[in-house]
Amino acid sequence: MVRRLQLVAAGATALFVLLGLGASTHITPLVQPPSVLLALLYPLLAAVGAACGLATVLRHRQIDAKRWEIVQQDGLTSGERQTAHREADREIRFAAATFFLAGVSCGGWLSYQFRDLDRFTASDLLILAPVVGFGVALWIGGRRFPATGPTD
Repeated sequence: MVRRLQLVAAGATALFVLLGLGASTHITPLVQPPSVLLALLYPLLAAVGAACGLATVLRHRQIDAKRWEIVQQDGLTSGERQTAHREADREIRFAAATFFLAGVSCGGWLSYQFRDLDRFTASDLLILAPVVGFGVALWIGGRRFPATGPTD
């Protein structure tokens, strides 16, 4: 389930990056949404970031469970165990980056939609909302769903 969410997050990241590039090069039209929407986007993007952070924690737990299942098999050499640990660490880093970039790319694209080139506005900080939500969810999720070890 969480693995599928990771694939959706990767697709969303690609979509928002392409939309941002298209808007910055004027390939896609720059939509000027109403300013009242901006106040609603901060909590919405923080919630998106929090969902991505929680998905990261759950994916980390899933990868750790698979890691310890492999490592505890009888007959493995120390090199094979090290490889299993390295692969799990690589998968964890990739999952965290995928989920983080999904929220940040969405926030960045929306920030670009509301931007004003002449002055600094509240929309310039819109990209920080998913970062804050992601960080809070990682902190809370790490306490609620701690990573598994060989005894779990």
